[in-house]
Amino acid sequence: MQYTLENPTVVATRRAAFTKTAKGDFLRYLAEKHEAELAAMGIGTLGIELMKDGAFPRVVPGEQLDCSVDHIVSLHLGGTNDIDNLMLVPTRINALKDQLETAQLLKAKPEAIKTIVPVNGAKVPFIPGGFQRARGSAL
Repeated sequence: MQYTLENPTVVATRRAAFTKTAKGDFLRYLAEKHEAELAAMGIGTLGIELMKDGAFPRVVPGEQLDCSVDHIVSLHLGGTNDIDNLMLVPTRINALKDQLETAQLLKAKPEAIKTIVPVNGAKVPFIPGGFQRARGSAL
């Protein structure tokens, strides 16, 4: 895949729209269309019901799982907020992907960037160990 650096103003506009609506819309979409994959990653009925309301899944009320909505193609590399460009991953994977891209951006041309993408376009890629509670204890 070939990437291009996006204009910072465009990135800021897309990031604001992501925070305001796209993230919640994506969580609702996952809860409706990918329930089995969510369950395989350790998200229970309560978490899926919360996602149907556009909220992050929780194991117990008030406790967020260690997961984040990630842009497959990062906004600063030309990605959009379209559902086809979003996936739910453990926060540690999202952070690793960001570090990988940032390190390369400092030295490489955008067309040479390597990143982490889901196999077969999975919206909830299966990751051994699944999601963990935000405070670090396993589910």
